[in-house]
Amino acid sequence: MTHEHDRDLTEGWWEGKPVRFLAGGPTALAPAGLYVAVRAWTAEGRPQLMDGQRPILDAMPGQPGYSALRFVHYYEPGPGTTPDSLRSVADVLDRARRIHTPGQVLHVPVVPVATRTLWPTMPAWHDSSEAAFLDGGLSPLSVNRIYLGIRGIDRKQNRLIYIPGQRWIFEWTPGHPAYGPIARVHYAVLGEGEAPNAVRSVADLLRKSRSLHVTRTFVTAAVLEIDGKPVSPPPARSR
Repeated sequence: MTHEHDRDLTEGWWEGKPVRFLAGGPTALAPAGLYVAVRAWTAEGRPQLMDGQRPILDAMPGQPGYSALRFVHYYEPGPGTTPDSLRSVADVLDRARRIHTPGQVLHVPVVPVATRTLWPTMPAWHDSSEAAFLDGGLSPLSVNRIYLGIRGIDRKQNRLIYIPGQRWIFEWTPGHPAYGPIARVHYAVLGEGEAPNAVRSVADLLRKSRSLHVTRTFVTAAVLEIDGKPVSPPPARSR
């Protein structure tokens, strides 16, 4: 049963267990940027965010440089700046007193404003237009591997022949040191008689596959639920 809070998740497999994941589409591996306004810093060097000022994204899906991974750029608005008056990277560069990039990488895929998942949907700006992203917290720079069993490849039309209803299979899930929310896409050609979802683990998929095709496509594929149990939420960002 799909609940209201996770209606935008996609179903897959890992080691024979059902998983539900955020399918966020293609992404670059090099992190993009997220600009966050800071009103002050604590004695320990922690940023205290400016209330009412939405974060600013420097790239959207489909644009060059878009990535679900982002470096955080903390900036200090100039005197007299009113909350939410900065709405583009150009505004930040024009009016910020200073910008600090500590090297933190967050997993924050851009999503429609109405998206509802286990992660909070955060309002943002991009070039003065309203946007939103999922706050996936701090992210490792690890790349997962996901596999899809297919019937074959039509070389004449240069297209994949899919198995209707077949789900993606994950190599790793949260908790494994090699897991990351970004995954490289692999296609495995299965036999004609293989029923959809009869293969539910990478080991079985590779054993039964006739050939394996490794692509140059990387996608957001963050696992949020394993065998009906939510994955522990990511660490909260400092505020």
